[in-house]
Amino acid sequence: MNMNRFFTILCLLLCLAGGKSVIQAASWSYPTSKPSSPYAGGSGSKSDPYRISTAQQLANFAYMIHDNGKDYAGNYFILTNDIVLNEGVINADGTFNEAAASSFKQWTSPGKWRFPFDNEFEGTFDGQNHAVIGLYQDQTAMLQLGLFGMAEGATIKNVRVKDSYIRAREAGFDFENVDQYSVGMVIGYMYKSSISNCHVENSVVHADHGYHTGGVIGMTENSTVAGCSFTKGSIEVFENPKPSTEYSQRQEEQRTTFGGVIGYSYFDTSIRNCTSSGTLKCKFGCFGGVIGYSNQFSGLLTECSSTMHIVAVPLPNKHCSLLIGGVAGELWSYKEPEVTKCAYYGNITVEEGDYEFWGQFIVSGLINAASSVRGTGHYPHVFKDCASIGDITFKGKVKSCSNLYINGLSCHSVFESYDHGYDMVTTAVNCIAYHKVSFTDGQTATHYNYNPLIGYPDYIEALFPSKPRFNSKDSKNNYYAYDVVSGTDPGVSREYGTAKTLAELKASISTLNAEAGSNVWGKYTNTEDKDYYGMPLPIVCGGTATSYSGVGTENNPYIISSEADLKALKTTVNDGNDLKDKYFKLDADINMTGVMDYCIGFFKEKPFKGHLDGNGHSIVGLRNKLFGYMYGTVKNLALVDCNIEGCGDEGAVAGFVGGESNKAEVSNCYVSGLVQSSQSGISAQIRLGGICGYVYNGSAVHDCYFKGHLIAKSPYSSVSSATLSVGGISGYNGNSMVDTSKPQGIYNCYASFEYHKDLGSFTNFYAYGIGNNYVQDCYAITSSEINNTTGCTKLDSESELNGKFNGKTGWLQGVYRPVLAYAKKYAATTPEKTPTTVYFDAIPEANPTPNYFYNISIDDPYSDVSLWNLPNMAVYVPSEQKDYITNGYLDQSSELKYKRSEGATGTLGQLHFSLVQNNKGSHFVCLPGEVLKSDLPEGSDAMIVGKINYVNDEEQVNVVHVDTIPAGVPCFLYVPVTAVKSGNNIDMLMRSGIVSEPVMNADYSSFKGTFSPQTVSEQACLDVAKETFKRAATRGAAQLEDAYYFIRGNEQAEVKPFSAWIESSLGNVRIVDYLLLDEYSQTNEELIENSTDDVNIKLRLTMDADKWTTVCLPFDMSGDEIKEKFGEDTKLEEVESVSYDGTTLNIKLKEATDGIVTGYPYFIKPSAGNSIFDLGPRILSNELSEDGYMAISTDATRELSLKMGGLYGMSVLSSTKDYGAYYFNDDTLIQIPSGNPLTLGGFRCWFKASDTTASAPAELSSVVITHSDGTLTDIQVVAKDSQATKQTIYDLRGIEKRSEKGIYIKGGKLRMF
Repeated sequence: MNMNRFFTILCLLLCLAGGKSVIQAASWSYPTSKPSSPYAGGSGSKSDPYRISTAQQLANFAYMIHDNGKDYAGNYFILTNDIVLNEGVINADGTFNEAAASSFKQWTSPGKWRFPFDNEFEGTFDGQNHAVIGLYQDQTAMLQLGLFGMAEGATIKNVRVKDSYIRAREAGFDFENVDQYSVGMVIGYMYKSSISNCHVENSVVHADHGYHTGGVIGMTENSTVAGCSFTKGSIEVFENPKPSTEYSQRQEEQRTTFGGVIGYSYFDTSIRNCTSSGTLKCKFGCFGGVIGYSNQFSGLLTECSSTMHIVAVPLPNKHCSLLIGGVAGELWSYKEPEVTKCAYYGNITVEEGDYEFWGQFIVSGLINAASSVRGTGHYPHVFKDCASIGDITFKGKVKSCSNLYINGLSCHSVFESYDHGYDMVTTAVNCIAYHKVSFTDGQTATHYNYNPLIGYPDYIEALFPSKPRFNSKDSKNNYYAYDVVSGTDPGVSREYGTAKTLAELKASISTLNAEAGSNVWGKYTNTEDKDYYGMPLPIVCGGTATSYSGVGTENNPYIISSEADLKALKTTVNDGNDLKDKYFKLDADINMTGVMDYCIGFFKEKPFKGHLDGNGHSIVGLRNKLFGYMYGTVKNLALVDCNIEGCGDEGAVAGFVGGESNKAEVSNCYVSGLVQSSQSGISAQIRLGGICGYVYNGSAVHDCYFKGHLIAKSPYSSVSSATLSVGGISGYNGNSMVDTSKPQGIYNCYASFEYHKDLGSFTNFYAYGIGNNYVQDCYAITSSEINNTTGCTKLDSESELNGKFNGKTGWLQGVYRPVLAYAKKYAATTPEKTPTTVYFDAIPEANPTPNYFYNISIDDPYSDVSLWNLPNMAVYVPSEQKDYITNGYLDQSSELKYKRSEGATGTLGQLHFSLVQNNKGSHFVCLPGEVLKSDLPEGSDAMIVGKINYVNDEEQVNVVHVDTIPAGVPCFLYVPVTAVKSGNNIDMLMRSGIVSEPVMNADYSSFKGTFSPQTVSEQACLDVAKETFKRAATRGAAQLEDAYYFIRGNEQAEVKPFSAWIESSLGNVRIVDYLLLDEYSQTNEELIENSTDDVNIKLRLTMDADKWTTVCLPFDMSGDEIKEKFGEDTKLEEVESVSYDGTTLNIKLKEATDGIVTGYPYFIKPSAGNSIFDLGPRILSNELSEDGYMAISTDATRELSLKMGGLYGMSVLSSTKDYGAYYFNDDTLIQIPSGNPLTLGGFRCWFKASDTTASAPAELSSVVITHSDGTLTDIQVVAKDSQATKQTIYDLRGIEKRSEKGIYIKGGKLRMF
């Protein structure tokens, strides 16, 4: 294959695999004539918009408007890709790449100013959240600049501009175009238009004074602006080299307006939910974090905020003013402007230098407000739920200026209304301000003061002493605090509001929310400044709610994470806040531990009008319907294991979806469980559905399903005057049509349900498969009687549903039923050699396929409430590298299908196997998980079967009694028929050690097992019976004794999964019984207590050859037996005496000539290493002896006590206030600190060392042991933490293993590797 061609194809594939489509900067040029096919397609209608996919098509669009005069009134456009006009326009540090400017292609803005208006865009442009990247303009005396130049009656939405630069030079001062020089990254000038959800990122705007400049919009008139933002960029004003001498300073300052979002707003413009961040540099004019200047503002400024760093730089000898506001530089009003839920939490800096102004220099933390002479009467400015927080640093020095005012929140800048006899007052409710202020001394302004909240120029009081300035009657809950960082406080002109300490201000959130009537205020947390952290801040402006986080917008919704959050939402709505246009999203599953006393929107006059996105999560265990009156939207939500009981109109999601004049929508939701409704009065109606009770006309329920039961109740014996209607989705559907484009009606739903009537006779009773009418593409599975299936197809089983929903948008083919792509679901893989991906919802299946396990891997499985209730799932937990079986079920009908997840090192969980009891109680089992003997019926016994041995021409096999049936190991199990009768099931619960295939060690055991059906030979033993055998006698005749045998079948047989057998070559195999005493077991004492005399013993005790250790056994051993089992040269010693010289503890040992005595502590040095010892029949006892010794120092000043004792079971040891705990191994004495307990294996010894003189633990530092042969050994004394013991891995024969596969013993438990 040609390599060039190969790499070309490879690059193409990599581009296609990249996800979101981005068109790289391509060759494009501005047309010189009308393009023949300007766009990628479309007719321009709403349903078939013009499509713009490339930079050239975007340039064609600009030409068609700017040069061809096409306004596209009534036409629609969409962007289908991100479009790159230039690359590398913005440097990595956020500055303009001036060095490469000559290589950038200039953008020509579509739409331009002419009088009367023409050549403007008048259509609808939907960017579909795509970005225009690398826009570049550097123009002189151009009227409008931006992605769009000018628009009238247009709609622009969902547009992003990134990494772009505009330089606007030399605004003209001609009368015809006065106030029309405007520049904005998205649009220069818009008239009677709408712009929404448009965002500018990492871009730079530079403009000369005389331009109206905004980060998003240059100028807007009689328009609406919503949800727009300017982030991570900078905006700066430059001196115009051609200044005007024709106009007054007031006119000139009004024509230099810069805002983070909007430069200039004219007349009735509504501005909502706009934000800005970055840097705004100013010299003179009006500058605001969101809006620079608004002329004749009479609209609403709400839910707007800015964090821009606003910087003023000196421009001497300029005869105008400089007005700076954190949100707005100046609002010039002629009606009653209202500013609500707005905030500035950034820093304002006036740089060093000399400032000379003819007019005013005003800095306000939020807004500067001005009145107009238009109209008559009273012009109140209303500020409600607003905040200003941050540093105000005034480094500069004003040499000449009429008024210099610094204000915490707002200042009235012009009082022309007073001059004309009108009033202008301010009403402020629930407003706060806190600033750290730095002053510069030596200011020479005529009037100079600081107002921590709301300011009024002090000369006004002298000119108009009788005029009101502050509406103290209606103003309330206004608080401020400030700290002077440097300089001299010029004094407070008016202390409107209440002064608070910083702590009091932070504690005022509950008071502010009480006045607001809802959860409007939260905490300012996005700061590392401890003074600002925790300040009150409106939630919509970035405050963190006290009950949930987020700001409630579509892009940044309130987050519901817990049951408490859900109850807080209920309280907010039921207290009267309908949360209209507020967005909520679940970010976790919620397990309901209690009952919500009321649902959300319980009262009709207090409905929920917000938007809840389940975000693919579930609410488990709901005991009341989620919503009563729901007039918003609910989507992507699962309600699992519901048990809902109410009265009247009931559904799990909502009682009512929509209202008379409120359309609502429920989509991509499903419900499982029980929904029941009781009649509230003898004539009251019941409308009962799985999803909702009543759907109003114009509302929609679509792409939903219900699986469960519906119950209607009534306390009355006769209810003939009432109406009962029951539907799988809705009890009643009031729609007049089905329209999937609106949406409206019920469509794409199914219900698998039964209904029950626990009430008297209803004359008017209706049962619907889905709903009563206007139902489309819906299905019902029910055995209950249905008398109306309009628009609904009744099916016999859920298995038919996948075929019905195959190919439907938003649906996936599920294992048991169709599942929703955007609601709670799980993607799992099958256990086959070539796995496939399959899907489940969160509803536990009542009849899962036995023995078949699906693998699920998610990032944080423990946070998923629903997952652990699903049957037959193998959930991979990455943090533990383990699979967990969720409610697994096994039977003997088919082979085990389980494949351990990639990366999993073990499997735990809940695995149930139903073993059928036979008439003997004996079972040959091979189980895929560990079963504890304590979980079996009383009297049960479990045995591991060893290797067949040939003794006197008879086959014998050892069986070892165990307290745990190991995973995958064939075992013999006895369950008394007195405990479980024949034919009944024995529940075998497996919690750990789960394996996917049997583990058999032919070197140790002759037992075989299987997890699948299998045919065995005629040599297989599949049963057990008691027979008589002859025991050879040492003297006299042989004795006849009874024994148990594994019985050979003598013909081929079929064994079921999870069975075992033993292959015999001679015939029946005699069972020789053993009891296993294990150093890692905690139940040895119980086994010893319940043992019979002369029980055969296997001892698991790790001992290394030629190394001293300790031993304590529950039975006697003679010297000959010790040599036979532990090695011919084994040494056994006991303590003879202990002495202490003040520094060293001397322990003298002597030979233990009597062998090992039950319960007595010894030092032992075996000559042969091993870990499993076959000790034959023994008499066992739990008796323990403790040797105690006193040692007095040679100077008789200290007395030490040393006690040596043994342990039979694995135990946790630590030092106490009375003694120090030690244990001995290989010439080392290890101290066990009190704070770090240590687990010591059984059949070992340990030491208690006490300083009886001081009544305290003895700290041993030097120990010498003298052995019986006179050898002296210096014993090393070390401290050890709780992890000191090494868990060496041994096989069942006691041989240490490292990495081979097989059955091994680790930590006292059988493990499969």
